[in-house]
Amino acid sequence: MSSGTKAVPYLRLPVPIGLILGSFFVITLPLSAYQLLPHPDVPGLGTLVLYLTAFQTMILGVSHFAITGALYLQHDNLEHFTSTRGRIAVYFVAPLCIFASYGLIYGTRFAVTYPLFTLVLFTSLRIFDFGHVGRQSFGMLQLVKGSYGVKMPRWTRNAEDILFMALASLQMGTFVIGGTFDSEVALLRWGAIATGVLFLSICGGYAWYFAKQGKAADLWIPVAYLLLQTLAAALAVYMTALYAVGLAMHYVEYHVVMAPRCFNTELDDRWRVDRFMTWLRNNRVVFYGVLVLVAFTVMTLVPMALEVVGSSTAEFPLRFFLHAVGGLSLAHYFVEAFLWKFSEPHYGKKLGPLYFGPREK
Repeated sequence: MSSGTKAVPYLRLPVPIGLILGSFFVITLPLSAYQLLPHPDVPGLGTLVLYLTAFQTMILGVSHFAITGALYLQHDNLEHFTSTRGRIAVYFVAPLCIFASYGLIYGTRFAVTYPLFTLVLFTSLRIFDFGHVGRQSFGMLQLVKGSYGVKMPRWTRNAEDILFMALASLQMGTFVIGGTFDSEVALLRWGAIATGVLFLSICGGYAWYFAKQGKAADLWIPVAYLLLQTLAAALAVYMTALYAVGLAMHYVEYHVVMAPRCFNTELDDRWRVDRFMTWLRNNRVVFYGVLVLVAFTVMTLVPMALEVVGSSTAEFPLRFFLHAVGGLSLAHYFVEAFLWKFSEPHYGKKLGPLYFGPREK
């Protein structure tokens, strides 16, 4: 870094934060409007929406599950992952068990034989899904605030944590009652009111910070992030069918924050896995091309193969493998709960410099 040049936190750079916030307006907003509002019968509009949905779901969505695997291609991480039995269980045994469970449950007649268990599993996955997105939104908000030097009172951080948990709970409530918010359901009605009051209280905290510090330039990005993620979550509270389109920021921000971990971490060429990762990150077209290929395989080729294979017992090994792929999302949710702990010494010493400096303007 040149003399006199101030370090710029990663999320203060225009491109990363612009991609995150912009995804709401480019993807979530138009797709939500298309579903909720009457739209003109414009030739090609439906096709455009279809392509945008496919891009958001497959290119951004499934690939965001797969990119987590890139962290296994760094020797320093692998050394940490295998350093204790507990970490081996977290980073290797548990994900493999998740994949194997999906293969066994859906590759056999287990789901038909034990429908109650399957229902509990499906419901649990939805809980993990809603909760995972909420936790990431909360964590990203703290990362954004830290990047902009916004030091709020402790109560606002706790309130933000509760806010995203409350939104996830309301999303689950809407899902359970059939997919559309019903104000006649007392628990949902009062939950929504309490969540709204909490959101306004948090906004009051930001207003207090502005009145005290007068730093509007540092404040508007965190406030914009909070507002847009709250709106995205509220879409799924209103209607479960809108949950997917509200995930655009979630997908994009994950790719954005994973980029430094994939391309800016120090590697040691003495190790074969680091040499391979060096080659990959020097060929980013190949890196992201592989992610897109994985996404296309999961979303298109695997379902097509399952239709061809059918339910014949003779093809069980193949059906097991094809259905095991479905565990990708749950494995991602599980591992992600451990990968972003700044309090963990291994991650703390790696993540701080990547996101808070030194970077040049």
